[in-house]
Amino acid sequence: MHTRSWKEDERAINRDLVPTFGNRKAKDIKRRDVIELLEKIVARGAPILANRTHEILRRMYNWGISRDLVEVNPCLGIGKIAPEKRRERVLNDDEIRAVWKAFDTLSPFISAKFKLLFLTGQRGGEVSKMRRVDIDGTRSWWTIPPEHSKNGFAHRVPLSEEAAAVVRKIEPLSECSEWLFPGVASGTPVRHPWREVASIRKATGVDFVPHDLRRTMASRLTGDLGFERFVVGRVLNHAESGVTATY
Repeated sequence: MHTRSWKEDERAINRDLVPTFGNRKAKDIKRRDVIELLEKIVARGAPILANRTHEILRRMYNWGISRDLVEVNPCLGIGKIAPEKRRERVLNDDEIRAVWKAFDTLSPFISAKFKLLFLTGQRGGEVSKMRRVDIDGTRSWWTIPPEHSKNGFAHRVPLSEEAAAVVRKIEPLSECSEWLFPGVASGTPVRHPWREVASIRKATGVDFVPHDLRRTMASRLTGDLGFERFVVGRVLNHAESGVTATY
């Protein structure tokens, strides 16, 4: 699949398709199996990802049919599992306080990751792949290398005093790894903590997904602090037509 979004496709494959269907024969996967997977992705707060995963799987089976490797596409007849509507959720003051307090009930690594998502406004995958080599000695800057950036360009992120304090607290706990947030598997960064998201939502009653933290940070920069959308877009390493367009 030669598309500009191949990195996102690869992440979706590794995040859901491989763990769910990786040990099964392609011909044994039924439409009910696909629907259950997509509904599971929606339930964890990622409806758009469910649609993307469905499209990836549909294309994979179509390719298999064209090569006479399988006879039936289990995605046939399954429409978009969720409406394609841009999410505009921004947390209010009370919700921010409740969610932030709940962060401290999690493991140190996951707690720190959530806090940095909110304090820096960067993407979840980029925060997960923070390396100590990418953080300057004064903990004032974090440089996201091109290979870890969604748009393929290096991005220099300023670290506030609060963000720097989070980094300093977590560094000693991950000193044996190149990653600031090491994963369970040796040499890999932490995976996205959807289970912890669900526990916070249940404990606080706040309906949110991790990307809402990025959106809330951007909204506060423009609405409360008066920064221009262009400046906020540069901080987020996002095109003006993207996440800053609604603020």
